[in-house]
Amino acid sequence: MEEGNSIKYILAVQRRFNFFAKFRFLLAITIMAAFQMTEITADDRKQDAYSTRGQEVEQRHKKHTTNLKAAFFELERIVKQERPDLLSTLEDPERRLYGYQLIPAIIPDSSGTCADNSAEMQEETYRPKTSRFSWPITDARLEKLMGKLDDVLVSKLASLMAISDADIRHKTIEAMVETYVELRTQNRFLDEMIQHNWLWQSEISLLKTKYDKSTLVHDAIVERMLLLDALSADDDEAYEAALLEISSIGPTVRLRSDLLKRVEVLDEKISNSSKGLALRSYVQLEQAEPHRWVFLVPVTTDIVNESFLQKFKSAIENRWCFDDGQDQYRVQIDLQRISTAELYQESARGDVLSKGHIPVEAEQIDLVAHCKKFPAGAAVLSSGAKKTYVSAGCLFVGPEDVKPSSLVHEFGHLLGFADEYVRGFRDLKQDGYEILEILPDSENIMANSRGGTIHRNHFDALVAGTYFRSGSAAAKSGDHEAAIVAYRKTIEVIGESSNAADAYNNLGWSLKELGNYEQAIVALKAAIELRPEWALPKNNMRLVQNILRD
Repeated sequence: MEEGNSIKYILAVQRRFNFFAKFRFLLAITIMAAFQMTEITADDRKQDAYSTRGQEVEQRHKKHTTNLKAAFFELERIVKQERPDLLSTLEDPERRLYGYQLIPAIIPDSSGTCADNSAEMQEETYRPKTSRFSWPITDARLEKLMGKLDDVLVSKLASLMAISDADIRHKTIEAMVETYVELRTQNRFLDEMIQHNWLWQSEISLLKTKYDKSTLVHDAIVERMLLLDALSADDDEAYEAALLEISSIGPTVRLRSDLLKRVEVLDEKISNSSKGLALRSYVQLEQAEPHRWVFLVPVTTDIVNESFLQKFKSAIENRWCFDDGQDQYRVQIDLQRISTAELYQESARGDVLSKGHIPVEAEQIDLVAHCKKFPAGAAVLSSGAKKTYVSAGCLFVGPEDVKPSSLVHEFGHLLGFADEYVRGFRDLKQDGYEILEILPDSENIMANSRGGTIHRNHFDALVAGTYFRSGSAAAKSGDHEAAIVAYRKTIEVIGESSNAADAYNNLGWSLKELGNYEQAIVALKAAIELRPEWALPKNNMRLVQNILRD
């Protein structure tokens, strides 16, 4: 059924109820507003393939929303007359308000403890699965909703007058209310899909080179999974059938040994794509005794809800830890309170103390500007967001209930860890982009905020980060002997991975500064081997070689 027909159905119903004039007025106002919004959106967005296709989908969605509202007006009138007991179900529940000092409830989940983090994982094969979204996918979902609105809800509204039996009418109205509530929920989800599309379609358009690299990692994860499927085949027939699913390997690659070598290559490629850790300056390491590491993290907060703060502290400290019976690592939070008045009290100007506007509870605030008001030297925990997330180095909580695992994931960003999920794309030409999202590892909290955990390698990265930071500070002050010791400790902890390339490069430079040119070349070669595309160690290598020639 075409979109316009749904409106015709509604108009027919309204005529039967002498409601046409009022309905037409409301509908006209809504449609005019929808088209005005579309025009503004079209003017503001760049006119390329993804934008043009997105505007088409968005316009269709606005028309569907208009038709859904029209159906609601008529259904609400009927419910008020015949089934007032259903009004509370029909009413649109208010979305939870967000704003300053509106704090979420921390609800229980399956989060483990240090012992759970250290326990050996069950030997279940994780199968990465690509999540896809695009304008065609969104449009197909929209088409389905439009059909359901026309074929189910609108048609029942139009035929209700023919039903005289009271019980059947009551049941029909109840079914229509259920259908409307379902359509309203799905329409909101569709709106979120559209916004999600706009966000990532535009970013991919701007950062093609970055996402080309991410796409290669995505494809490597998928290929590795298919190779492992083939290697686990029980017989030759199943093995050959599995190979047919792998388009990236040629017809000459048939030996299991060849596949194993390819898996090793892909493992290294995926591992080297890890974003690693950019350790925050406020994270400090204390080691009072051997095999015991404590990372102190000062957290400044203006949140006044003490119960939330204590639950937050417990959630983080109970999960950001690792204990295998020999080595023990943990994060310890030092909560530092600051009042809103202190935050918004600016420096004295002459004899007058200038103060900014002090936000009040439930006020919607500029989160970035608010974040900048906090003193340096600590992580920041504040409020005012729609949903809990980290922005501009601050963890803002929203009013929606939050699970400890989500807080643990977001706190990882405050330590300096990046998200480890992978986002690639396919160019659909006139349909924009198909976005591909995949988790390389379901057990890593930074890849999977719902089911991931903390591992030793997280703390190895933190330990190595503190060594590297002390080495950089020593080198900057001219103490290259101390720097060399720190860089070697860094390498010892993180091993021969691409993340060690920085330490090898800096080690080579400090060795060069002390005149140990041969050792410097060895270190710089290691940096180049670990990260072949990086120009800095190559430049440093040429510099050292030129010194040896002179």
